[in-house]
Amino acid sequence: MSVLESLHLSHDQIAVLRDNTFSGLSVLESLHLSHNQIQLLRNSTCSGLSVLETLHLSHDQIAVPRDNAFSGLSVLESLHLSHDQIAVLRDNTFSGLSVLESLYLSHDQIAVLRDYTFSGLSSSRLYLQWMSVLESLHLSHNQISVLRDNTFSGLGLSVLESLHLSHKQIQLLRDNTFSGLSVLESLHLSHNQIQHLRDNTFSGLSVLETLHLSHNQIQVLRDNTFSGLSVLETLYLSHNKIQVLRDNTFSGGRYLHPSIYHTIK
Repeated sequence: MSVLESLHLSHDQIAVLRDNTFSGLSVLESLHLSHNQIQLLRNSTCSGLSVLETLHLSHDQIAVPRDNAFSGLSVLESLHLSHDQIAVLRDNTFSGLSVLESLYLSHDQIAVLRDYTFSGLSSSRLYLQWMSVLESLHLSHNQISVLRDNTFSGLGLSVLESLHLSHKQIQLLRDNTFSGLSVLESLHLSHNQIQHLRDNTFSGLSVLETLHLSHNQIQVLRDNTFSGLSVLETLYLSHNKIQVLRDNTFSGGRYLHPSIYHTIK
């Protein structure tokens, strides 16, 4: 039995990870495999890493993680898959990762979020069934252009605190897009192509503190755009096309910081 707790293999030329590559590393807590040439993750690649907490696979060439690719990593808390070539996330990609807190998927090629993409993050404990403990989800710099109604409500992300959706091609935010994210504190939507914000777009985000909407194409802010954001402290709206501020535009943000007026151009 090895007593190795941290293994760094980044910036090598590893292209293939065979089944049971890491078997025997039963107390390994941190594994770094970024900046390699890894294209495929097999079902048994991570077998034996039962206490692994952090896995780095960014800057590789992974295109489609297989179903159950991370099975066995039951205590994994942080998973890094940014700067790969991931285009599709299957329903069971993250199956078994019931205590995952941070998931990094930025700078990939993801175009669609399916209804059950993150269902594998749900806890198997009865009193937490269908509930994920994921707190931070990074999806910036992908190809997502549409966020459907209730996009996140069926994903079990009820304790998500930070959501990153910047640098995409998002044009439209529908009513109830963020339904189900009742404890979200920070939402990043900068550098998209959003033109209009509907009434109640952000309804349900009752504890949201920071909202990033800079570098979009927003022209008009309606009276009820920010309705319900009663604890919003910081709102970024710079680098848009806003020309007029109505009297009740910010009435929804009761505690909105005064600096908001200096961020609008």
